[in-house]
Amino acid sequence: MPRSQGPRLTREKIIAAAVTIAARAQPDGLTGSNVGKELGVDRSSLWRHFADHQELLLAVGDRLLHMAVDQVPDSLPPPERVRSLAKRMVDVFVAHPYVAAQTSNRITGGPGELAAIELILASLEEVGLRDEALPR
Repeated sequence: MPRSQGPRLTREKIIAAAVTIAARAQPDGLTGSNVGKELGVDRSSLWRHFADHQELLLAVGDRLLHMAVDQVPDSLPPPERVRSLAKRMVDVFVAHPYVAAQTSNRITGGPGELAAIELILASLEEVGLRDEALPR
C-alpha cells in the first residue's frame, strides 16, 4: 500500500511556523517539538531540512531581519531609510524577544541579513560615500 502523502514540508514552512511560535514570546517556546506540533508533523522531520536547532534559530533570526527590511519604505531619503530600518529591527525583535536574544549578536549569513546590509550600503552610497570608505 502506498504511503499517504501529506502536505510537503519545506524549509519555508518550517521557518514560517517557527516565526509564528516566536511571536508568542514564550521562553523556550521555539523547540523542535513545538514547531512539529504547529505543523502537524513529527519533530524529527524538521531535521531533514535543518542540521540542528542552531541552524533553525539562525534561519528564524534571518527571517526577522528580512521582515524589518520589508517594512522600510524605498521612497525615504537615505538617512531616514537607515533610521527606519533601525526602528523596524527594534520593533521586530521586541515582538520576538526570545529569538532576538539568541540571534541579534550572531551572523545569519542569510538573505535577510544581506538585504539589511545592502539597504545600509546603498543609503551610504547615496549620501556620497564611495570606494573603500563605503564598507568601512
